[in-house]
Order: sequence, then structure tokens, then C-alpha cells
Amino acid sequence: MTIEIIRHNYSKYGVEGALVINKRKVCDTLEHPQNFLPPGRYPIELERNKQLELTLPTLPNGANIRHGNGPFILKDGSIIVGERYMLGVINNTAQVFEKLYMRIKRSMARGKDVCLNVE
Repeated sequence: MTIEIIRHNYSKYGVEGALVINKRKVCDTLEHPQNFLPPGRYPIELERNKQLELTLPTLPNGANIRHGNGPFILKDGSIIVGERYMLGVINNTAQVFEKLYMRIKRSMARGKDVCLNVE
């Protein structure tokens, strides 16, 4: 399964984008305004985050896809998923994250590789 992030707005409030699977938008994304992932293709593994006490989709550089309240706490290229409310603000992050996490987990359980493609 390939997850794509298509960025469309760079501002001082964060980098906004859309998370797309199979050419269908799944949710909105928000990243730190300066510390966002460079474009590229990244394999995803599910790893336990000790700080958040959650299993998160994690990239080789330590960045992860997660829920959260805002982009300014993200220092490692991590990505917050949810529904865009306004510039730099994203809502329903826990619900959206849970659906995305279960989709990734099911795909991996079927033996498929999951990767993130950032444009």
C-alpha cells in the first residue's frame, strides 16, 4: 500500500497537505513549518512510542504519523493527521488517526509493504 502526502500550503503556521490512498483523499495533514519531511519515499513500520505509549506508523528517520494538537511540537518531521479546520489548525485527530492506523495494520497483516510517498 502506498500512502501519498500532497502538500498544498506552506505558511508560518505549518505545512498543510492531503493524505491520499489509491487516489482518494483520506484526511488532511499538518507538519512543522520548518522541520518537515523532505520529498521522497519512506517505508513504514509500526513501532511503539514510549513517550506517547502508543504504537505509531514510523519512518526510518524516527518521524511518525500521529494525532496531535498542533505542528509546533513536531521537531523530527512527524505528521499530524485529521480534518482541516483553518490555517494551521486540524481537528478530530484521534478519530482520523485511529482509522488510518487500523487501515495500515490490516494491510501489513495481509503481508503487504506500506510506504509513504511525500511530494
